[in-house]
Amino acid sequence: MVSAFAARQRLVMGQVAIAKKIKDKKADSIIALKGNQGTLLKDVQLFAAEQKALDFKEATVSRHETLDGDHGRIETPQVYGDP
Repeated sequence: MVSAFAARQRLVMGQVAIAKKIKDKKADSIIALKGNQGTLLKDVQLFAAEQKALDFKEATVSRHETLDGDHGRIETPQVYGDP
């Protein structure tokens, strides 16, 4: 993946453009956020925590949770996205 960064605005422009194209075509996608992106990860975590506390009343999202157990561990992945 090639990303274009606007460092002063703390914005990853390349991924934003790709996400818009995917959304416009109503395609499924997952865009990952790595922990080495400055404060971006913390900003997204704060935003998600605020929206979750408000029960996502200010956001239009879908939520999917699964339960999976294998090799002695139980995993409950949660996916939030644009409906």
